[in-house]
Amino acid sequence: MLDSEPSVWPLNTPDEVLVDALYAHASAHLAGVPVASPWRWHESEPSDMTELADLLVERGVRVRRVVAGNGYFPYGPRHELKLHIAQGSEGAYVEAEFPGAFVRVSIKPSVGWLVDMHCPEWGAWGRVDLGYSLWQRELPTPGVPRADVPVSRIADLIGDGPKAWVESDAPWEPPKPSRASAEPQSEVQEPLFLVDATEPDSALRPPGSGEIAEAVLEQLTGFGFGGTSAKAAPTAPSTPTPTTSSGVAGPRTCRRPRSSG
Repeated sequence: MLDSEPSVWPLNTPDEVLVDALYAHASAHLAGVPVASPWRWHESEPSDMTELADLLVERGVRVRRVVAGNGYFPYGPRHELKLHIAQGSEGAYVEAEFPGAFVRVSIKPSVGWLVDMHCPEWGAWGRVDLGYSLWQRELPTPGVPRADVPVSRIADLIGDGPKAWVESDAPWEPPKPSRASAEPQSEVQEPLFLVDATEPDSALRPPGSGEIAEAVLEQLTGFGFGGTSAKAAPTAPSTPTPTTSSGVAGPRTCRRPRSSG
């Protein structure tokens, strides 16, 4: 299975889990069938995230990554892979790809479901307003409690694509890493590890602590908490956000804006 996607596990993973993972991948390869869930997502136990990933695949969505119990995953070109270890603050999440957008669906213990997306049309990350997207009403918090929405409903919403998502009033933009010192990449790469020209740099690695701080401050400002500041890492220049005559950020073209009614 040298041509398969690499599977990375923590050093303290029990031997029986590694044996089960190897068996799942080897038996699927020999039988010519997809690897069974949750092993296909490099997870040892079923979870909301593996269930969501399975449902998205059924709806024709390309799932790029699942992070739940196993926070280790490789990224980058196949001949020059790098390792990312997800932090607990990131929560459990699924990353998926659409023709014109990249999306991350996560569950945070404090706020529940969150959906963030990146649209190449405007080169930044933005948060999907789940309240408007699901029920056409505003919610007092950025997320939706896990108990209020079943996994299947989230899968339906994501499966409908960006046209069904409503933009939050508090978009945020993580800085793009510098490519000045990056070595040229070979054009001959496995499709699973190909860095598409349309893929955001930040899709290959989660935002850092400074970026998260900036995101939180922008969201707090959007909820009416003014006068906040933080000593965060400087961000790269970004394309100006279109504004209305009142100075409020206007709707992005990558997804459906809120209905005035």
